[in-house]
Amino acid sequence: MVPSLLFALLLLDAAAPSASIAVESTRCDRTCGSTTVLYPFGFSAGCQILLNCSASGEVRLGTYLVRNVAASSLILDVSASCNRSIADAAVLFSDTLSMAASNALFLRNCTGSEGQECSIDTEIISKRLNQTSCGRTGDDIRCYSSGRTEGFYSKKNFTEMANRCKFLFTSLRYGRDAFNQSTLEFESAEVEWWLPGD
Repeated sequence: MVPSLLFALLLLDAAAPSASIAVESTRCDRTCGSTTVLYPFGFSAGCQILLNCSASGEVRLGTYLVRNVAASSLILDVSASCNRSIADAAVLFSDTLSMAASNALFLRNCTGSEGQECSIDTEIISKRLNQTSCGRTGDDIRCYSSGRTEGFYSKKNFTEMANRCKFLFTSLRYGRDAFNQSTLEFESAEVEWWLPGD
């Protein structure tokens, strides 16, 4: 009995280093500069929802600055940009993230008009956002909205937009303030998050 117990203890001792290596490989780094994010977010491969940490210590989702992390969503900065490829927005659609339906997207260099709800003169929106015009006259900015304030865009919706338009100019976020009043915020987007199985 004693030799069997001794053998079992030796096996456990030999297995211990490999167990600690397995735990270490799934470790999640939750700190970026002076900012710490809570589960399930983090900045390393062991995290459930991966964010980026810039060299200057900014928390980002892809190229988008994260303004706020809430119980079920992220608020992102989508500053107006004339030449931001719509492909950059692919990070907003994954197995654990999707852009909230309460956002309206402003897209450039689009073909066709199917599903587009509005077209805004480039000059008008550029002035509204204190930005120089994005292009030639007639290169209007197209609006895309789900028409809903709850739920989220599907990856299929995004793929259809990406096939028709080259650039994501900015986003408009619908929300509620502290007094439950409706608000519209340019250059902002809400991305809903969840964990697999939710």
